[in-house]
Amino acid sequence: MTEIQWDRDEVTSIVVGEFQRFGAFVEGLSGEDLDVTTRCDGWTVRGVIGHLTGTVVDILAGTIGHRPPDVQAEAYGSWTVPQFTAALEAATESLEVHLRSLPDAVWNGPVQGVTGQVFATGVLTLAHELCVHTDDIDAALGRSSIEDRLWEISVRWLATEFTRLEYEPFTVELRGLPRFDINGGGPVVATDPANFVRVATGRMESSAAGIDLDLNIYGRDRRHIGV
Repeated sequence: MTEIQWDRDEVTSIVVGEFQRFGAFVEGLSGEDLDVTTRCDGWTVRGVIGHLTGTVVDILAGTIGHRPPDVQAEAYGSWTVPQFTAALEAATESLEVHLRSLPDAVWNGPVQGVTGQVFATGVLTLAHELCVHTDDIDAALGRSSIEDRLWEISVRWLATEFTRLEYEPFTVELRGLPRFDINGGGPVVATDPANFVRVATGRMESSAAGIDLDLNIYGRDRRHIGV
């Protein structure tokens, strides 16, 4: 089994770096791209970017959780690529300052309102969200822009969350990654990291990836809230 631990400097670097890369990704989109429908119910590409932008803005304002994802998406319903690019750049700079200013007591503590989740894992949720939503945009636009590094981060985050949420034991053996025994290990899930993330977030049916287990972390009894 591979133990999954998160160092505050590592987490900060990961999240800030991925937001910088996402900003560059958004900058490369066209105005027409923003209007393309995605597999996120009711969201265009603009809506997906709006949700991600709104998330970091709400974190910095201390109001995260007050606006549901759909409200975040709608708040940016007329924004252009340059507006998103500028907002993401500014928010990313502020986010880095904010994260690096937090005391050890915060980093070593829990996430408020999320039972059993340590703060570093909560922060890393941002990188996971960037992964799955960039993939949503890629799928809508017929692109493939996510590097293996980000898929691995999302897999590691998911493995931590499956353990925290006390899912039935299973073992994750994905191509190119260490083995993760979830809650002691059990049936083996063997596929590529991208398909594992898609199955685990309801983007793909388990059977399509050759997986016999119900692993949608956002489905079933809604033990994890997300989009």
